[in-house]
Amino acid sequence: MNTPNKTRPCKVYICGPYSAPNIIMALGNIRRGLDIAVKLIQTGEFAVFCPFLDFQFGIMAAITMPQFKQNSMAFVADCDAMIGTTGWEMSQGTMAEIEEGKRWGIPFFDSFDELYDWKRKQTWEGGNTY
Repeated sequence: MNTPNKTRPCKVYICGPYSAPNIIMALGNIRRGLDIAVKLIQTGEFAVFCPFLDFQFGIMAAITMPQFKQNSMAFVADCDAMIGTTGWEMSQGTMAEIEEGKRWGIPFFDSFDELYDWKRKQTWEGGNTY
């Protein structure tokens, strides 16, 4: 697990359902992921990896589902924490991401409050605790 320090923002991987039975539902999933990303970035305390932006790769080129998943999964180990969007429990992909995070000792949170509480409790460079 990475140890967050005061010299950089806490890096958070955002996970949750992406695929859906129709485009309207898929766009709703993307919006929920982006909402969390923006909220975290606006605090000034977090940097995010947001796989919900990966749809752009599919617009530019023929990317397979395994390639999408491999690309996103590669970033899990580089994050300090993970947070799930609404409905994360129903997503097989999210469950795989959480398992990968566990393998690297990266905590998963399903609410902003839990993530913020965890961040404040971390020991940051210089011995400061938040």
